[in-house]
Amino acid sequence: MPWSSGLAAVCARAREGNTDAIDELYHQYSVPLLCYCYSRLGDEEAAHRCVQGIFISVWQGITTFEYRGEPSFTAWLFRLANHELATTIRNREEATVQVALAVEVGEADLYRMRNAAKLWQADRLRQALSTLPAEEQHVLALRFLAGMSSREIAQSLEQTEWAVKLLQRRALQRLALSVAAAYGTHGTPNSH
Repeated sequence: MPWSSGLAAVCARAREGNTDAIDELYHQYSVPLLCYCYSRLGDEEAAHRCVQGIFISVWQGITTFEYRGEPSFTAWLFRLANHELATTIRNREEATVQVALAVEVGEADLYRMRNAAKLWQADRLRQALSTLPAEEQHVLALRFLAGMSSREIAQSLEQTEWAVKLLQRRALQRLALSVAAAYGTHGTPNSH
């Protein structure tokens, strides 16, 4: 979504209390933030609440934010996201989501079963991701779900771009080994 005006101008208007500017920021960044939060929480409703919390923090903190280009804003935004995620995870009472299937198989039930299969596959990937060290999980979520560049991730994590690329490569290698161990060479689950 292209900016109707530059990000610097939108941030300046937001600092002045302009709610339309906050809406512009929300429309530009809510989807990547939602994907990122969902990847960490595995719960769509909790991810939506988390994004709301992030934008409350944006509204409250934009007056003290010093704009130095889009990467600085993106890094600040994802630092707010990490804080909100940590708070959400700490306060969360339920850690699992159960999927209920109807007993009778009709057309609507077949649709639900297909969606349940997709959820199962996503859950398996989430489980494989959870075996990675937290920093590697974080880098993969920012790169592939939030769509951030290595440079933006480096700024967000206050690391070098080289270190981020190394973390990403190591995480992908571990993830590939984890998936290969779980599914063997034929793509079907191993029965251990």
